[in-house]
Amino acid sequence: MHSPHLLVAAAAVLLGTPPGWSQAGSPTPTPSSSPRPAATRSTPPPSNPAWKPAGNGTSLLGPSLSTVSSSAAGVARILNPSVSYNLQYGDGLTSQVGSDVKSTVHTLSPRVVANFAERITVSYSPSFTWYSNSALDRHTNHIATASIAGMIDEVSVNGGLNYSSSEDPLVETGRQTKQESWGASASAGFPLTDRTTLDANVSQQTRLTDTFADVRSYSGGLYARYAYTPQLDLSLGGSISHNEVDPGADLLSRQITGRAGWRPGPRLNVDLEVGLDISKMDDSNRGNESNPVYGLNLSYQLFEPTRLSIGGRRSIGASYFADQFSKNTGWNVSVSQRLLTHFSLSAGYDYSTNDYVSKDTGGTAVGRSDTYKSFYAQLGTSFLQHWSAAITYRHGSNDSNVRLFARDTTVYGLSVSWSL
Repeated sequence: MHSPHLLVAAAAVLLGTPPGWSQAGSPTPTPSSSPRPAATRSTPPPSNPAWKPAGNGTSLLGPSLSTVSSSAAGVARILNPSVSYNLQYGDGLTSQVGSDVKSTVHTLSPRVVANFAERITVSYSPSFTWYSNSALDRHTNHIATASIAGMIDEVSVNGGLNYSSSEDPLVETGRQTKQESWGASASAGFPLTDRTTLDANVSQQTRLTDTFADVRSYSGGLYARYAYTPQLDLSLGGSISHNEVDPGADLLSRQITGRAGWRPGPRLNVDLEVGLDISKMDDSNRGNESNPVYGLNLSYQLFEPTRLSIGGRRSIGASYFADQFSKNTGWNVSVSQRLLTHFSLSAGYDYSTNDYVSKDTGGTAVGRSDTYKSFYAQLGTSFLQHWSAAITYRHGSNDSNVRLFARDTTVYGLSVSWSL
């Protein structure tokens, strides 16, 4: 695998001031943003994992759960530095397919986030991970992003770059998996009338692994968005994506989707989309596969210290295995509660199914079906202004009709973080 130079070069371009850009931009780029906002979006909902799932598999160690956020102010804090140390103990981790091991896991993660002119954000975080069990390889993960948002005349424009590398144990592959991914995206909102906006987006994403299928995805979409009321916007459109798989058959997907965004007040945010996906693999005797797709992201602040989030997603995409694509359905519900001013408690439940479909009917790889369930909880606190700490618990169970991929994993964790 070769690391891309695209991110470094494009980030340097982003740090400049393109001619024609206004000085007033959104610090948080939103692909559907518009100079004439279709709905009230002053309080965007937190992104639910099931609403916008990552494309790099499901780590058995679970995602990093933040404990506190610190807002930066002034020139001295332009880099917004932070660092965290995470100590975990995992039972049921996997280094190779069919093998379960126990291990203590140490992870040290420094991070910097730089904001420029209220429209450009650049971040970078390496994570140094080592294990007490020699069956698992120590590694360094990297995550880097760059985004820009602004206006060209009355057109809102957003762009983004991302790069990541990791070597975590994954549910999908049943083993510790070395992978590298990078991509770029751009979107624009063209106002047609006071209430109607035409949204366009394009993206490219590459994922390379050490032993599994590599995927290069190219996609684009076009949607008409209508502000039905100041609180409700509706949109209808379509998208197309082409996945180049090596080794394996390429996958072409076409979707038509209807979307709704509802912001009745500062406490409730709802995003919903429903559509139809038509996919076909090259040289497949299956022909076109039609499947319903949907997504839900709901965030509701029941009380000032209490927030409920619900997310869901059904999607079709290329898998880690040659000549197979996956039908994934996932749901997530989580609750966060502030306790006694200085403590915060969060808990959640994830449920997902992943069905693998072979290129041809009657193939030897037909039939793998996974059901993954996970419960997690975290109790955190902040102290001495810049410090925070948390204890975490996560239990995950993957039921699969292929015995080598079935496993139960339990992870306990303690983390300490510092941020300026």
